[in-house]
Amino acid sequence: MNRRILTLASLCIISAARADLVIEQEVEATGQPKQTMTMSFKDGKIRADIGKAMTTITDSATGDSTAIMHEQKMIMVTSGAASKAAVEAAQKMLTGTEKPKKLDKTKTIDGRSCEGWAYEIGGSKTTMWVDKAYPGYADFKAEMDKLTSAQQKNAAANFDLGGMVVKTESVMAGISSISTVKSVKQTKLDASIFDKPTGYTEMNLGK
Repeated sequence: MNRRILTLASLCIISAARADLVIEQEVEATGQPKQTMTMSFKDGKIRADIGKAMTTITDSATGDSTAIMHEQKMIMVTSGAASKAAVEAAQKMLTGTEKPKKLDKTKTIDGRSCEGWAYEIGGSKTTMWVDKAYPGYADFKAEMDKLTSAQQKNAAANFDLGGMVVKTESVMAGISSISTVKSVKQTKLDASIFDKPTGYTEMNLGK
C-alpha cells in the first residue's frame, strides 16, 4: 500500500512539473474596447493572443519571433539575431534611465494586496502594482527568464520587482492604457498551437 501511495505521489509531482502555463490579462486603452490577451507557455515557447486580431509566437531557445495578423492573413518572422539587436539598441537608448521606484502606498486588486512601483521614460509614465505572493508567479518568471536570456547579453541586470505585476497603468502621448492579470493557470497545451497557420502570406523581417 505504501509503495502504491509513493508511486501515485511521484506521478503527481512529475505531472505538475510538466504542466504548461496560461496567463490571461484584460487590456484596455483610450478609445479602444477592452480586449483579452492570453499568453501560453510550453517547452520554452510563448504564444500571445491579443484579442482575435493578432498572435505572436516566440521561441525562447532561439529568440525567433513570429507575428501573425489574422485579418490580413499575414505572417511576419523576425530572427533571434535581429530581435536581439533590436533589444540591445533599445537598451542603449535607455542607458541612464532610472529604475522603478517603490511607492509608499498599496492597492487591493481582485482581493489581493499589491505594492506600487512607478517609473518615467521619455515622457511616458507607468505605475505597476505588484503581488509578491501571487500563485504561479515563480513559473511565470522562469519562463520569462528563458526569453530574456535569449534576447539580452546580461539577463541578470534586469530589475526584478519580486512578484507578479498584477496591474500596469501607463500614460503616453495622452493615451492611457491599463493591463490587468486575471488568472494564471497550469494546464496541458497542445504543441500545435505554436505552429504557423496555413494559407497566410509570410514575410521575413530580419536575419
